[in-house]
Amino acid sequence: MKIIGNLILAAVVLLVISFFAAPGVAFFALRGAADSGDVAELDRLVDYGAMRKALGPQLTGRVETHPPSSRIPSAPCSASSSAGRWPRGRGPTPI
Repeated sequence: MKIIGNLILAAVVLLVISFFAAPGVAFFALRGAADSGDVAELDRLVDYGAMRKALGPQLTGRVETHPPSSRIPSAPCSASSSAGRWPRGRGPTPI
């Protein structure tokens, strides 16, 4: 019974490590393909259709509208409010 518990624990640890390592592996694969100019590998790694669809409104200046119920309300603030600002003539101290 202890062996099964250890195997389950090892599987969970491996799953967590894989979950956090996957973005790094993908980044280095993309960077390597871009550095070497391997167009076929970039085409395999990047879904250009989905990227074009996602970035299209940003590049053309159009903003997709959503129903009012799906909008997240913004925090109440005023443009003339000085909350969170540095006093005049003072900024963050350099490190």
